[in-house]
Amino acid sequence: MGVRSGTVSEALLQELNAANTGPKVSILPVTSIRSGVDLLVSRRVDALLGDNLQLS
Repeated sequence: MGVRSGTVSEALLQELNAANTGPKVSILPVTSIRSGVDLLVSRRVDALLGDNLQLS
């Protein structure tokens, strides 16, 4: 999953990974939402997580 480094979104994924005993989410840091979209299009990530502030 693509996520911007140092954001609440990244912290949420790390928290979910720590609390979950099942499979973990692979976190791929991205420099911007735009670069994350490029990764989605090229199928290097399956999803992109961002909050409202990042997406506006």
